Amino acid sequence: MSILQNLYTAVTILNFFFAAAVVFLERRNVGVTWAWVMVLLFLPGVGFILYLILGQNLSRRKIYRISAENRLRLQALQREQQFRFTESRIVFNDPAMAKYRDMMYMNLMGGHAFFTQDNEVEVFTEGRTKFDALLRDIERAENHVHLMYFIIRDDVCGRRLIEALAFKALDGVEVRLLYDHIGCSSLPEGFFEPLTAAG
Repeated sequence: MSILQNLYTAVTILNFFFAAAVVFLERRNVGVTWAWVMVLLFLPGVGFILYLILGQNLSRRKIYRISAENRLRLQALQREQQFRFTESRIVFNDPAMAKYRDMMYMNLMGGHAFFTQDNEVEVFTEGRTKFDALLRDIERAENHVHLMYFIIRDDVCGRRLIEALAFKALDGVEVRLLYDHIGCSSLPEGFFEPLTAAG
């Protein structure tokens, strides 16, 4: 075989593996993925270059850039809090918290858990009480509502939640709902439609 045939074979094999990587690793529209696979398979070498130039997901790169900026900011905050702890410059708004100083420092250094003050925690022991408080808080929201749920069901509670969020979105309040795809996989198609239609 000639050098050109060997080169073409090598490029074709590399192209095949790259096309497989695009199918399995890229998280995008199926139609777009298949279009790039066709370009890669029918234009060996050239398709690879086109993909590198045009096929990169700009929003993903932007997210990573933002994450790097946030990481630097968080590292600076951690260094500042570490200095304040080691130099005993932390002033506790609640004097009773001073006895937990060592545990706070351990959490800061081991788990990057920043020390904050004036937090309020309400413990719920019944689902109904918690859900009523959640709906009250959504109703009172004036600027934004950010929710994160693992499971939302197509029941009275789930529909009331979506209805309350949609009402606030129509009222001009920023509403963001993050839910788990697997935990909510049993929801019927269009379950979130009232919320998405509200903006």
